[in-house]
Amino acid sequence: MERRQQILELLCQRRKDTMQNLAAELGVSERTIRRDVEILTRSYPLETVCGRYGGGVRVADWYHLDRQRMSPRQTALLRRLAADLRGEDLEVMEQILLKFAS
Repeated sequence: MERRQQILELLCQRRKDTMQNLAAELGVSERTIRRDVEILTRSYPLETVCGRYGGGVRVADWYHLDRQRMSPRQTALLRRLAADLRGEDLEVMEQILLKFAS
């Protein structure tokens, strides 16, 4: 998974975190995390916070990722159903699986 997507998902779960903690968890430098967060703030409602220990980042209270994940059983069922689909219906099913399958 792309690191920036990981950062966004972690922040949506935790709502806030320190740059130091994110860097340690993702195995990169704080500078890399700061750059990633700067880029993410251009598209997502993130706010950086100055602090004694390198500062942090938080996501707006109202923002949540809309990416829900299906269970493996749900994914398997849709794949079985997709085997009988053709044309546009198959394309739609593939988009669903791509977006929601684990």
